[in-house]
Amino acid sequence: MTSFKAGIICAVVIAGAGFALWRGHQAQLAGHEESQALRQQMDELIAENARLSNQVSVAAGPPAAADPQERELMRLRGEVGGLKRDLAEATRALAQAKAVPPPQTVAAPAPEQPDPFKQMGISKMNFAKGWVLAFMQYAQQHGGQLPPDFESAAQFAPDLVNADKNVTTAQFEITYKGALTEITNPQRIIVIREREAWQNPNGTWAKGYGFADGHSEIHIVSDGNFQPWEAQHMAGAEQTGQ
Repeated sequence: MTSFKAGIICAVVIAGAGFALWRGHQAQLAGHEESQALRQQMDELIAENARLSNQVSVAAGPPAAADPQERELMRLRGEVGGLKRDLAEATRALAQAKAVPPPQTVAAPAPEQPDPFKQMGISKMNFAKGWVLAFMQYAQQHGGQLPPDFESAAQFAPDLVNADKNVTTAQFEITYKGALTEITNPQRIIVIREREAWQNPNGTWAKGYGFADGHSEIHIVSDGNFQPWEAQHMAGAEQTGQ
């Protein structure tokens, strides 16, 4: 290669490098200017935003104090509104009460009348039991011997035998006057019995009895004939096997 060609090549290389440097410098200048423009636009936006905020604050201003008369009027309006609501609730409750039918009055059941025949049976059982117990106390003080009559054991009779005037000793009779120790089955042996039977409304017949063990019963038969049953419960029936 000749010196002339080498010189031309060197000049071309130098010129290319210079042009590249110039283009880079121009691009750098353009980027700097663009960055400056953007920064200026941001500053302007920030300033405008601050200006608008100040205007809003000034326009709003501090809250104005309410006029006393206006406050009183608002309070009265609130009370009127509350009264209207109360009136509406009362009117609605009254309408509902009128819609509900009144409760029907249910007559109280009449008190059950005591059965006079049942009461009579209870009285006669208590009477017979009271006298049998009096007879047993008499026997304790007389060697086990039962009294010959009601008067002999009257001091041992409880008050209940005299409380009911509808039942008397005249209505009863003593059926055993021996010693209690001779009775082997006292719960079956009649000591006193009612003289006359009495009829129930259903047509049956009843009599009161007191037994040697101290209990009493009302025995009922349909035909009024107590003899067969009494025979099985008299002293001596134990030995005869009745």
